[in-house]
Amino acid sequence: MKKNIFIILAFLLTGLPRYSFALSPSSGPCWRYGRCEEGYTIVSPGQGCKTTKPITCYGQNGLMGVVDCESCDENHELKTITTSEGLGCTVNKTICEYVGGTDPGEDCDALCEDCLPAFERPIWTNVENHPGYKSSTSTVCNESTNCKCVEQKTYGCANGYYGALPRCITHVNVGTSCSGCTQCPKLGDVEAKTAIIPSISSPGGGETITDCFISANTEIKDSTGTYVFESKCNYKQ
Repeated sequence: MKKNIFIILAFLLTGLPRYSFALSPSSGPCWRYGRCEEGYTIVSPGQGCKTTKPITCYGQNGLMGVVDCESCDENHELKTITTSEGLGCTVNKTICEYVGGTDPGEDCDALCEDCLPAFERPIWTNVENHPGYKSSTSTVCNESTNCKCVEQKTYGCANGYYGALPRCITHVNVGTSCSGCTQCPKLGDVEAKTAIIPSISSPGGGETITDCFISANTEIKDSTGTYVFESKCNYKQ
């Protein structure tokens, strides 16, 4: 049977997701919570803390607990820094900074020579049993850790998924749970994308639903025939 092929610039079908060329700006602010939800992860206060303030949680689901120092050990003093450690956004955090006394170690110049170069691109890999998520591991230098590099895992949405605050938490004896990423709506039998060419140096996901798109020249079939988009077409809310 001969196919009907229609070249279209605008595409709207009743009951199907809507795609258009419109894009929306991305944003990723920190949301503050008075308490942490169950299963939250602590962002370390660093070394030198004698006492700490109550935990403050950030994130859309209140799952990242930030610990501020209230008083410090000997040879340390309170200092407020700006950090995005493990958060995916920026907050102020009070730490205890080493100011003198016993030398915490030679070459403590906050350069952390054993850290990976800052310009080195992270490698993103699939999160096992969670197809919509990817993760990368990097090393972060902090003076409060005696110039030792600490591992930091970052999460992102995979190609075809979107979300501003993706995260995964590993629970002891339970496994890993992930939240924050949603699969793009299909159009007919076609799955939408968020990246034209997937790359190991990028998770490939979008932040909002309008980052989802159908590629140009992709066949979309329904009961009336087969359609194609003349150019890349983004989802429209």
